[in-house]
Amino acid sequence: MKLNHFVLKFELKNLMLMIFYELDLETDARSVIDSYRHFFANNEIISKSEMRKQKAFIEVITNLFAYKHTKDNSHGFQLKKLFENELPNKKWVEEKLTELKIVNQHIKKRKT
Repeated sequence: MKLNHFVLKFELKNLMLMIFYELDLETDARSVIDSYRHFFANNEIISKSEMRKQKAFIEVITNLFAYKHTKDNSHGFQLKKLFENELPNKKWVEEKLTELKIVNQHIKKRKT
């Protein structure tokens, strides 16, 4: 089935990325990320702001995998920075940052 609606494509790809992250299927996630990037490159209809949000989510997933496996603080710093941006599935991202103990001031303030 070919999805003609961009929103559904974004939601589907983001859901797949979240599932692959939860199941620690990094290779599968990288395949979806590659597909996502080709989708952006070949599409001129998507607004720049929407593209920025979706690309930020891809970077979040990439950095989550990297931090999860290496605990490299540079990935943690990048995740904190990305979290400050407008993101799809921000609540899920917040949960992952909390699980990995990458908690920034913004998250702490919201919980108190």
